[in-house]
Amino acid sequence: MVTTFLTILFAIDLAREMATTVQSQYAVNLTVDWWSLLPPMVLRLFIVFWGIGALGYAVVFALRRSGVHRFSRIETWPEPRK
Repeated sequence: MVTTFLTILFAIDLAREMATTVQSQYAVNLTVDWWSLLPPMVLRLFIVFWGIGALGYAVVFALRRSGVHRFSRIETWPEPRK
């Protein structure tokens, strides 16, 4: 387990070094405020996925496959003894 852990740490360090090398060769000057673009992008992505999920649930609900229709038939108490 220790060998595996050290191998993973080495792989992470190697990837970091490779990324640093590539970045120094192809330097792209990002503006300081590029982080400010991230929250709106995440929000838009969330809204898109929410919309797709809502559409999928609407189709499943319309086809009566969601399981919600079985709630009216649930018996939450035991039958009386005879």
